[in-house]
Amino acid sequence: MLSPNALLKPILTGVLILLAVATAQGQTDPLPSWNDTAPKAAIVESSRR
Repeated sequence: MLSPNALLKPILTGVLILLAVATAQGQTDPLPSWNDTAPKAAIVESSRR
């Protein structure tokens, strides 16, 4: 018989992975705190190359 800890650890690991993936996918703007200015556009464009 499995102990409660043996079941809880993989479940918590899965939840943490799902939260990390959801957070990473939710970011559409690579520099969200910056205003939309020419320097921001230049940095974002150069990082896409």
